[in-house]
Amino acid sequence: MDIEDLIIRVRDHYVEQLRLFVAQQKEACGGLGSAEVKLQIPEPSSLYRGLFCIDFAAKVGEETIFREMQADSFLAFAPVAATIGSAEVVLANLHWNDVIIYHDLGADIVGLDAWFEAWLDPQDARYDEAAEFALCIHSLGIEPGVLTVDFGTAPPDAFWHLMKALTDAGARRFEVDCTPEAEVSV
Repeated sequence: MDIEDLIIRVRDHYVEQLRLFVAQQKEACGGLGSAEVKLQIPEPSSLYRGLFCIDFAAKVGEETIFREMQADSFLAFAPVAATIGSAEVVLANLHWNDVIIYHDLGADIVGLDAWFEAWLDPQDARYDEAAEFALCIHSLGIEPGVLTVDFGTAPPDAFWHLMKALTDAGARRFEVDCTPEAEVSV
């Protein structure tokens, strides 16, 4: 399996779990609620610009309910090495909603804000009322040498555009990893 196919399979596996989770949450809330609701939390926050997208939210009577899905399985695969642009990349694990990218850049990464705007879409410029999902990332955390990303329902292009942003910013090596939990072999 090539790396592009792997990214697609990992993303699709996550989205299928989210689809079931949202349906279960709506049923539990009497048919009410929405998937992928964007929120801002006050600073200081470990999330970029304090923005994130929660998996499910509903207003039931006077109560507002927020729910985050805990994926119950992930696709397991042997580590994959690749070259993206001029950078060496190792994918050790990839959980679409819990990606940790170790890189050789500092905390200020040129081009990251544009990537974030495009893929979180904070102004809902791409909002489509008829669509099942927003096709957006759910969060971005930035620390020197480390990015944490919940790619949410964003398509695989979000991953590739982030890899390009990192290489364009001068990254020469990065590793994509996460904390292994329940895994399903690819």
